[in-house]
Amino acid sequence: MVEELPSRQDFLLLQGVVETGSIQGAARLVGMTQAAALRRLERLERRVGVHLAEVEHGRAGLTRAGWAVLAAGARLLHSLESVLQRVTEEVGTSRAALLPTLRLAAFGSDLSELADRLALQVPGMLLNAVAAEPGEAMEQFERRQVDAVYLWLGDDAIPNCDRPLARHDLLDEPLWVALPAGHQCANQSTVDIADLAGDQWIVGDTDESTALLRRATADRFAPKITFVAHTPAERRSLLGLGHGVTLSSPLIVLPTVNPGFVLRPLRNPPRRRHVLVIDGAVIAEQLVEALRACLMRLYKERAEQRNPEYRYCAQFPPQAAHPAAALPPPEDVIARLLVAGPALPPPNAEGALEPEDLHLLHVVSECGSLNRAAPQLLITQPALTRRIGRLECRLGMNLLERTHRGTALTAKAHRLLDGVREAETAYRSVAHRLRHGGSGRLGVAS
Repeated sequence: MVEELPSRQDFLLLQGVVETGSIQGAARLVGMTQAAALRRLERLERRVGVHLAEVEHGRAGLTRAGWAVLAAGARLLHSLESVLQRVTEEVGTSRAALLPTLRLAAFGSDLSELADRLALQVPGMLLNAVAAEPGEAMEQFERRQVDAVYLWLGDDAIPNCDRPLARHDLLDEPLWVALPAGHQCANQSTVDIADLAGDQWIVGDTDESTALLRRATADRFAPKITFVAHTPAERRSLLGLGHGVTLSSPLIVLPTVNPGFVLRPLRNPPRRRHVLVIDGAVIAEQLVEALRACLMRLYKERAEQRNPEYRYCAQFPPQAAHPAAALPPPEDVIARLLVAGPALPPPNAEGALEPEDLHLLHVVSECGSLNRAAPQLLITQPALTRRIGRLECRLGMNLLERTHRGTALTAKAHRLLDGVREAETAYRSVAHRLRHGGSGRLGVAS
């Protein structure tokens, strides 16, 4: 018989411990007394077979096993929401939606190389990366739409953000200048920014782009900003048409046929710092190191491919201190990577599918009859009929049908079970590994 899964409230209690740092605070979040929360946590620990939380002097935190259970449970709950929505809308199941996901906002438009590297470095994790300039990326981070941000800073200040964050500096990038091919400074080996005082300037459509240019020219002249480019393609077009000059990364891809603009290093160049911002409560340190190593190594490789002269006229960015080793299996890698998606819905939310509903459907499917399923579920047959009726009403779909062999699941019910099978199996795998390989006493430490 399939073992019953923990309830949504069990996982929300673990999440509450993370968010509040105490059992009392977690109990308040899930709407129960502290004593009831302790009893629920103890029952969950007995079910899993390992110690999930440490409590000392009123403070509480999850053990490594607790983080693993929470991550696997979060993946399961988000899969329940996603699969229910797809089945309701009659859309085919997407396997990608069931994978542990790192949500990243990063500047630049081509993030394919990063996805390729992380697929090798962190097997079992999906990278969901979106291109965003620094200000927009930090807004997404604060709204919890992403869990990490790769951005550049013109000065040393991270934009204001109320969400807890950890900052990791990656490299300082000296900026070059992009000039129309016919510009008077186009043939110089290096350019003094003061020589560009009379030029028209092109900036990106963000406050950071304008602020960076003003800082770069502050001691020399007030730049004449004539064009604001909304996309990298617009900026290249303006350069090629000879409508201005612009600060640029040394890694910009230059034209190869009839180049309309050139790239030249600046004397005493302005710099921008590449920074990785993460939520330390969401992303494990080992995953952060793998991400940092990938970003730094990609930058160096792109520099060598796109601009070999870069190494001779600027301090090259630091390499990763050590290669990012291949990480352990997914359930350990993502021990603190909570799966992408909105905040977990509260228990008994309208239309929600609960983990215990999966258990009910599994038992009915295996028994082929409500009469045989009821004793397995430790309830009467009329009570089971009422429970299924309430579930069908809540989900807005029929789950059971009568056949010549007895009671069977409908096609939609099978799609629900099939859609969450990977996430359910992953949770059971984590629980089995902890139960048979974990150590430490059961119960809550005092």
